[in-house]
Amino acid sequence: NFKKIRNEYKDELNIIIFSIDPVNDTQLQVKNLLKKYELNNSLDYLIADKYDLKVIWEHFYVPVAYVQSKSLKGNLILHSIPAYLISNQNKFTLIYTEFDIDSIKVDIKNILN
Repeated sequence: NFKKIRNEYKDELNIIIFSIDPVNDTQLQVKNLLKKYELNNSLDYLIADKYDLKVIWEHFYVPVAYVQSKSLKGNLILHSIPAYLISNQNKFTLIYTEFDIDSIKVDIKNILN
C-alpha cells in the first residue's frame, strides 16, 4: 500500500492523489479519510472544484462519470485509477493500471538508482 512505499522512500518520493469527487471531497472528509488509513503525513490529496480538477483528469487520462443510482440513493462515480511513476526529471516513466506493490517498489528503486 501507499504507506509502505512512502515509509521506505520518504525522503525521495512524493505521492499525490487528486479528487474525483469534488462535490463530496471536503477538507474535513479528506482529513478523516487520511487519518482512518494512517496516511496523514504520507501523501498530498488535491481537492478543488470540478472545473479545475477536470484539467487534471484530462491530463492524466482519468475519465470520470457520474451515474444516478436508485439502490444507493445517490450518485455512483465511475473512474479509472491509474498510478504514474514520474522521475525527478519530471518524465512519465511508468503507468500502472493495477497496483502490485512489489513491482512498484522495484521500479522506484530502478529510477532512484
